[in-house]
Order: sequence, then structure tokens, then C-alpha cells
Amino acid sequence: MTTDLKTVFKLLKYTFQLKTNCVSATIITILGFLFLLAAPDTTLFMLGGFYLALGPLCILQMQFTLLYSNLGKSSPKARMLEISSIDTLSAISILICYTFVAIYITIRHSSAPTEFPITYLFTTGLMYAALLIYFSLAYKTYIFGIIFLVICTISVFSFSLFIIELGILELHLNTFTGYLFGYGCVFIGLLLSGLLRRLVYKRPLSKIAAGAKLRKQI
Repeated sequence: MTTDLKTVFKLLKYTFQLKTNCVSATIITILGFLFLLAAPDTTLFMLGGFYLALGPLCILQMQFTLLYSNLGKSSPKARMLEISSIDTLSAISILICYTFVAIYITIRHSSAPTEFPITYLFTTGLMYAALLIYFSLAYKTYIFGIIFLVICTISVFSFSLFIIELGILELHLNTFTGYLFGYGCVFIGLLLSGLLRRLVYKRPLSKIAAGAKLRKQI
């Protein structure tokens, strides 16, 4: 596994528009930090946690651009690039991001009513699960992946606060329960995304997901 991961990082320098994608991912990650640290307790705050994970995951997905070439498709490392390495690196990056957000939420809301940290912990876990599932589909069924992500994002932002706060009032949950719910959502997202990657593995890569510039070179 360690050898495979080293291979992935070596191959990243051959991905399409590496510098542009790295700059974009860095900007997204910085915005995530800014929204988390500076935004009031609103939707913008939750969006910070979303952006924080989106940046690293975008970097990981760049290796898919290698598979649009005939050389990439025929490589004995193709399955590793598309499935096992993404599984491992996605798990590492998303767990680091969620742990950072969870600790920050707990510290920031240490003196707030219990429903605030539980709400944000659970909501962030749901968002990360949706993001993981989206990336497992994006380069195979791009349109369906986008529709799924939009529906999940709107649903989480629109309904989760109301539903969770009602549950807290009735069940008297504590912050530890928020951690369990949040990490549970993340692990379910990792399991489902890994399963979906294997189910759609034999499907051809989506040309729409490649973008206009890469499509011209396919």
C-alpha cells in the first residue's frame, strides 16, 4: 500500500493542469479556514467546513486525468489509481479535516447551548459523506453526481438544523453523541463511496467531467 501511495504522488506531476488545479484547491481550502474562523454561526460557517474538505479531495481527484489517455487506461496501475489509492487518501484527508472541524466546533461552542455543537458536528459529517459519494461518481456519471450533490447540500443546509434541534430537545443528547453521529456519517460516506467506485469501475470516464480543455486533447 505504501508503495502504491508513493506511486500516486509521483504520478501527480503528470496530471492535467497541475499548477492551476493546485492553486484552485489551495484557494478553496483557505476560504474554508476563513469561513470557519471568521464567519458568524450561520450557513457560511458550515460552508467553511465543506470547503475545507473540498480542496484536498480535488487534489486527489486530479489523478483521474491520467486515465483519460490511452497510456493511463492500459496501465497495470489503472485500477489502483482509480480505486484503492483514492479510498486510502480520501479516508486520510477527510478524517483529518473532520477532526479539525470537530475540535474547532467544540472549542468555539464550549460555552454555548449543547444544540449548537451537536448540530454542526452532525451537519458537517453529513456534508462530508455527500462529498465523498459525489467524488466516487463524478468522473463516471458526472450529471448524476452533480444532481446528487446539489440535492444533498440543499437538504442538509435547509432541514438538518431544524430536525437536529428538535431531536436534542426531546432526547437531551450531549456533545459526545454529536461526535458519534458525525464520525458515523463520515465512515458511512467512506464505505458507500468505496462501494460505488467499484460498481462503476468498468464504466467509461465521463467526457463532461474532463472539462473543455482536457476534452480537446482526448
